[in-house]
Order: sequence, then C-alpha cells, then structure tokens
Amino acid sequence: MPIAITGTQNVIGRHKVIPRRAEVVMTFGEAFALPERNGDGSRMDHQQSSDYLMTKIAQLLPLENQGEYASPLMSRRAQI
Repeated sequence: MPIAITGTQNVIGRHKVIPRRAEVVMTFGEAFALPERNGDGSRMDHQQSSDYLMTKIAQLLPLENQGEYASPLMSRRAQI
C-alpha cells in the first residue's frame, strides 16, 4: 500500500532546532501487488521494482513534490 506524507518540511524550519506545529497529511493509496515481470515478460530488477513503487507513491503527491517520478518516461518505465 503506497503512503504519501506531505507537510513535514514545515515541522522543523531551516536552521531551527525546536519543532513547531504544522499540518502533516498522510495519503493512503490503494493496495497493489508488486509485479514480478515487465510488460515484455522479462523479470523486473530491483531498480524497476523501486521505480514502480515510487511512481505509485508519487501519484499521491502534489505535482510539485513528484520530482522525476512525474515524468511520462518514468511512469512508462515503471508500468507492467
């Protein structure tokens, strides 16, 4: 089950030691099974499995927090 956590960057500010109150949100995605094989039938390696999982998590994040996993190329690479 992918889980995205946002808002933690506001808990401890830059050059601060004491945490402050901030809204932190956990977004739960739908449960899924990590595929063992790619669409072409070859086995997924560790990097492909990680990319698949990170793409599932990124889909739960705001676009500005998705980083490289927001790109269509990464999404295509990580799909079965």
